[in-house]
Amino acid sequence: MESPVPKPFIKVLLSLLVACALFSSCETATVVSTPIQPGMTKAELRSNFGPPIRKVVNDDGSEDWFYHFSCERTHTGSFVESSVTPGDPSLNYGTSSSWSMTFNEGVIRLSKDGVVTGQIPQGQIVRW
Repeated sequence: MESPVPKPFIKVLLSLLVACALFSSCETATVVSTPIQPGMTKAELRSNFGPPIRKVVNDDGSEDWFYHFSCERTHTGSFVESSVTPGDPSLNYGTSSSWSMTFNEGVIRLSKDGVVTGQIPQGQIVRW
């Protein structure tokens, strides 16, 4: 007996269901707006930004905590385009803008006393 639903339709439906399941399980990134300040304690760092993606304990007792940092860039520019064709000259003008975000791994140094010291990477920490 022939199925009332065509086989190609069932294949497409199953493919869509699998794609939805995959996309719904993906992690989303959250940019944390709280700035990192020198002098923050290890406990403050962990409570504000979560655990580091990795940690290195140095010989002097200090620790390097690695996090993902985001850097946003926006570019805006003007443009003028002209076209001259017989009977149909045109002039277009306006502005264009683009936005991008990059993710870089950055290190935060904690002294042997558990306090943030040294240079703080640019950008904001991203939680996954």
